[in-house]
Amino acid sequence: MTTQIPDSIKYNYNGKDRYSSSTPPILNVHKRQLVPVHERIVEAEYTEDNPDILSTACWRRYIASWEIKDNKLYLLNIKGRYKLLGEDPLFANWVNGTIYFFYGQKEYVFPVNISVVIYEKELQLILENGVLTEIKIEDAKENLDALEELRLLMECCYDEYECIVDEI
Repeated sequence: MTTQIPDSIKYNYNGKDRYSSSTPPILNVHKRQLVPVHERIVEAEYTEDNPDILSTACWRRYIASWEIKDNKLYLLNIKGRYKLLGEDPLFANWVNGTIYFFYGQKEYVFPVNISVVIYEKELQLILENGVLTEIKIEDAKENLDALEELRLLMECCYDEYECIVDEI
């Protein structure tokens, strides 16, 4: 399956803006403020300006911008199969779950043509009815250690594979 284009979520943490690539659901719960757009209109409006909305990388047929402000999640903008009415952000009281933000030094691992990006910290924001109820911070050091072991194992296997190919 094609990797899907995520929405963008902004959150200010410790004085720095952080961005997440989570995709909260759009549930048609605010029909007065969020209305569906007919597929033909989406095709006409976005084929040239934003072809990603019609690609296989965006099966949901919309891309949204969100922000967590004053401990509440707001839908700021949406393009594609929905239209946000009015100028004001829409409080997303239908969203429940965890949104992940990653920060800290990036670690790149390149074992046998595979690249992996890991951050030092994982910021988890738990939302209930669109309200931030809990913040957790996880250390990704364990993930880095596991990736290093995997990288070494893959290099070893790759070296053995090259030896076998050379003999043939």
